[in-house]
Amino acid sequence: LTLDIQIFTPELTLCGVCDTIQSLTAEESFNGSGEFSLCVPAECASAFPLGGFLSIPGIGGGYRIESVREDTSDKTARIAGRGVLSLFSHRVLPNGFTYSGEAEDALISLASKHGADALPGNLSLISYGIPSTVEIAARAASLLDVMDSVARQADLGLHLRIDPTAGEFVFSVRQKKNRGRFLSRSLGNLLRASRTQDMESYANRVTV
Repeated sequence: LTLDIQIFTPELTLCGVCDTIQSLTAEESFNGSGEFSLCVPAECASAFPLGGFLSIPGIGGGYRIESVREDTSDKTARIAGRGVLSLFSHRVLPNGFTYSGEAEDALISLASKHGADALPGNLSLISYGIPSTVEIAARAASLLDVMDSVARQADLGLHLRIDPTAGEFVFSVRQKKNRGRFLSRSLGNLLRASRTQDMESYANRVTV
């Protein structure tokens, strides 16, 4: 595949670029973390550090590497993981969360107070002033589950992405568009997207 995937260490330092991909499946969700799976030649496995991150052109805000499995029978390695938003599931709010007011303010505050500690780098926050209100009393749960409850009640999405240039993470809230149904990430109303590319059965043939 003619696709350059950037690879980062767990500390978010660029450590390599992979362009020898045999197959790739990547998913992006409006209000979830999404996931990815890719197959590369076995000799490339060491380039993917566990707990490190990937940036896949054209989809997702970045993915965390959660497994690296080598298959000696066919000399390949399978790399898999979830979107960086899944890092928020590593923090638990033992006292739950009670809130009444602007949903975006609540989500930005939760990300700032609790989500930043779950990330291996700095966190920047972007606020758009979205006028959606919520009234919620959530039980003790992971930070991601609580944020998802707030976002769903307000019909909003969550977005966490890697900013490779600044070496940090950026969190913002996504808003659906009420007019029209343009299947577009930029317009905000594409709720789920996936990208699959495969060369496992590819062969060059020449006929003389």
